[in-house]
Amino acid sequence: MKSIIKIIIIFTAVLIKPEFVQCQDDLVKIGVLAKRGKDLCLEKWSPTAEYLTNQIPECTFIIVPLDFDEVHPAVKLEKVDFVIVNPYYYVELEVMYGVNRIVTLKNLLLDKVCTVYGGVIFCRNDRKDIKELDDLVGKSFMAPYERAFGGWASVLRVFHEYGINPYHDFTEVRFGGTQDAVVYAVRDGKVDAGSVKTDVLERINMEGKISIEEFKIINEQVGNEEFPFIHSTRLYPEWSFAKLKHTSIELADKAGIALLAVAPDSPAARAGRYAGWAFPLNYQSVHECLKELHLGPYKDFGKVTIKDVFKQYWYWIVIVLIFLIIIIIAMIYVIHLNQKLRDYQNQLRSLTSELSLIEEKERRRIATELHDRIGQNLSLSKIKMDVLQKSISSIDLKESLKKVINLIGDAIKDTRSLTFDLSPPVLYELGFDSALRWLSNQIHEDHGIYIEFESEKVLDQFDNDINIILFQSVRELLINVIKHARAHRVKVSVKKKNGKMLIKVEDDGIGFKPSTIGPFLNKTNGFGLFSIRERLDGFGGILKVESKPDKGTQATIIIPSNQRKK
Repeated sequence: MKSIIKIIIIFTAVLIKPEFVQCQDDLVKIGVLAKRGKDLCLEKWSPTAEYLTNQIPECTFIIVPLDFDEVHPAVKLEKVDFVIVNPYYYVELEVMYGVNRIVTLKNLLLDKVCTVYGGVIFCRNDRKDIKELDDLVGKSFMAPYERAFGGWASVLRVFHEYGINPYHDFTEVRFGGTQDAVVYAVRDGKVDAGSVKTDVLERINMEGKISIEEFKIINEQVGNEEFPFIHSTRLYPEWSFAKLKHTSIELADKAGIALLAVAPDSPAARAGRYAGWAFPLNYQSVHECLKELHLGPYKDFGKVTIKDVFKQYWYWIVIVLIFLIIIIIAMIYVIHLNQKLRDYQNQLRSLTSELSLIEEKERRRIATELHDRIGQNLSLSKIKMDVLQKSISSIDLKESLKKVINLIGDAIKDTRSLTFDLSPPVLYELGFDSALRWLSNQIHEDHGIYIEFESEKVLDQFDNDINIILFQSVRELLINVIKHARAHRVKVSVKKKNGKMLIKVEDDGIGFKPSTIGPFLNKTNGFGLFSIRERLDGFGGILKVESKPDKGTQATIIIPSNQRKK
């Protein structure tokens, strides 16, 4: 199988001709994340650059060690052509700058090859108070750096799954800058616990700088015999060799083919402590980890901003805005129409009151004419007829004159009655209170209904126009009682309460349901309840009607005591 792969690689290399590869200034820069410092980075990866230079002689490859904060600027400004970075950085660079992986590292330790890795959580072996993850709560902790994937992101996901928030639950979270610094800080007791990338403890142990027995592994994962390193987290794809967007595809293909052909015993592999390179793995698990933790390019994952909403739904937003504008315009138009309707209603009420007053004035004029002309002429005629009757001696003629005098007397009585019906003089001569008392007595005499009248004499303060409308309203209410209530007793009361004038008309009649008031508003002679309400509204008055079947009816006219006609 290995022989077949080598044949394919050699055949592909022959097909891709060197003249298609373009190297700016014949220098190709490989940016490498210097997780253990720049000196060790150069020592470890320079042989790999030399190997690529030998395989692609038209270009010179060099290593550019990059600290954790130098990776993004170097890629953004295209200061390098390729990068060798951990999965955290690779996913960030892929999403933000279009970096594309070519091959995945085959890590080598203890004669075993690994293309995946994770993180290790550890403390000193003599810490009896730390055995499990929960024991880290209230302790100090150190990781290599915030963008370390194996040494921090994979560990942070474990804490997240256990409901632990290091930034809240630990007394301190520090970042040592390098993997080695974390190991030494835990060993020297500067922090209670720490985390590093898998294989770091084993590597430093092999270098003789520490003894792995000095440390206790927390949340150690067992049962995966294919993975030789101590680990406390899930396993993720190893580091990747990736091309930048500006790097030519031809050069990337040549570099990828050359790296796939690296032998485990080559100087490049021995110096880099790896077994070679594999076809690029799927980094979806890394994406999912960063999404879950809202790290790197997924810092705002799940957050919906106004800009995002508008970008995705701008068409519907525009339609909704247009619809809202139409609704607002329609509402403004309806409000305008309602205002005009209210103005017309106010004008109608004012006109209704004016018509009522004009009618009353005309009634008053006619009543005056009846009284001053016809009434007086009839009275004068009766006096002369009485004188004439006394001056004649004929009995038959006297009887005839007596009948004429009686007829004239009846005419005088009818004229006087008609005068009071048209416009009671008492309203103008003696005031509103006396007019109501006269009206009560008149209805009692004409219809036999007992009317009790009570008054505190508080309404004579109003002008004649208001008194006329109030008198007409009370008369109309009493007429309604006569026509519809079948009442035996009626009480009319006038009093002042809470700064308002109240006129009540109460009867012991058959009553009705308030919901049936509407159909009867205009069935009565005269104003009707509707007309009463309209006229009262002209000067701020209202009419309230309360009734129950077989319980009688109470109609109350309420007028603000400080009102005058509008």
